[in-house]
Amino acid sequence: MQTEYEAGSGQEARIFSPGSRIRQMMQKFLKRLPSAGTIARAAVFAAVTLLFLWYLGDAFIFRGMEEPRTRYRDTNRTPAFYRTENEMKQALAVRFHDLAKDVKKTYVIPGMKATKSIVGNFHATSICTSMTPQGMCVTEKYVFISAYCHTHRHNSVLYMLDRETGKYIKTIVLGGRAHVGGMAYDPVNRNVWVSGGTEGAAKAVCYSLSDLETYNINSKTAVSAKYNYTLATITRSSYMSYTDGALLVGYFSDGMSDLERFNLTEEGGLNAQIYVDYDSVHESVSADFNAYTPGEIQSVAASDPYILLSRSIGIMNSSLQIYRNTDVVDTFSEHDAAKIISFPQKLEQVYPYDGQLYCLFESAAYAYRSQPALKIDRVLVFDLDDIVPDANDKKSGAGDILENVTKLVRWPWDTDSDADFDSVLTGTDSGAERVVSEAESAGTGTESVETLTGTVRTGTDSDTESAGTGAGTVKDGTESDADSSAGSDKQ
Repeated sequence: MQTEYEAGSGQEARIFSPGSRIRQMMQKFLKRLPSAGTIARAAVFAAVTLLFLWYLGDAFIFRGMEEPRTRYRDTNRTPAFYRTENEMKQALAVRFHDLAKDVKKTYVIPGMKATKSIVGNFHATSICTSMTPQGMCVTEKYVFISAYCHTHRHNSVLYMLDRETGKYIKTIVLGGRAHVGGMAYDPVNRNVWVSGGTEGAAKAVCYSLSDLETYNINSKTAVSAKYNYTLATITRSSYMSYTDGALLVGYFSDGMSDLERFNLTEEGGLNAQIYVDYDSVHESVSADFNAYTPGEIQSVAASDPYILLSRSIGIMNSSLQIYRNTDVVDTFSEHDAAKIISFPQKLEQVYPYDGQLYCLFESAAYAYRSQPALKIDRVLVFDLDDIVPDANDKKSGAGDILENVTKLVRWPWDTDSDADFDSVLTGTDSGAERVVSEAESAGTGTESVETLTGTVRTGTDSDTESAGTGAGTVKDGTESDADSSAGSDKQ
């Protein structure tokens, strides 16, 4: 049936059917749709967005949860990223030219593609493809690198390298799956220490160097520990180092965190107390001295007359903060640093030995290999003289000897007021003048305070100031005209 409509003057009558009305509606709808070009652009944008989200998920989340398959049947010796040392140096030089030209030696980090380990207490070996390097120490003959399984399936390990040639020697399996964030070598007792434990239970585990030398992974068991201590005064044992006669242990935190010193006994252990906790008996140790550091610290090292802190987080550039030992009493602050050097991302432990500084990175691990960070798949070795500030550089701390003395003799009598601290440095109030006058009138007497790496004694009748970073002694003279630093790296 058709419906007629009268047209206006001069127009013919038009007859509409239901089908034509639908066609008109469809035409209007199609006119409102975006053009083919607009649709194509939207499709491309959606595809790029999905690919980017997939990349972020893979690079920052999923890689840390999975282990890729491998054909390796043993720990690999080849570098994870760059085929040659020159390739890595060229990549380093693009953003860190000065560092690249100062590199004296490198060691390939083994096991980044595959590491032979074990799973728990099962007497069988297993290949891990997600080992992540964390700590490092240097001995007379070896370089040890600690690593943990990022998926927490396999036991943590130590890689043992020849210090002279850099050749991989073997993999040593540790008991448990701790983060093993730091290492220390005690050359007096020939012990290797590894930080361990879990959340809320910081550990310091000691291994005899001779036991590490004789260990064979074909035993399908973990190496036996010589000592295993619980550290009662620190939240986590995130990193560790050795200073003359003591261990320095700290924990990683976003904000200010603790760095503690634990003195070693003559036998090479720690001063522990026996605690009985329900059905377990363990040895617990309290710190002999503690200091405070900025956040995001990954390692500490003492090298006469400096204390070095490495700092890194995520894909941001790392930094090496260098402090003079006499400038630091109980708190490290970046504005007091004698020198701060920018390093590539994911710098972990730094370890001074025999006039050189060994630097370890975790960026070549499988979990991080796709992140937009410079990959460093080797330990970088620098001469310490190229890293530490010039002896005449007075950037750090209080600046002159008298200010250092007043800072040292003041602590820890009054630490509640920042205003009082400033007045002691400037000598403007009567309390500060009294402290200075008492120090100046002390004659041959000395005032002793503790620093992180040992005891500092301040006197007024000496002609020189000698600074030592180990657990040794520092003598400050207020009448001296020059500072002299003695000693050598004892790591």
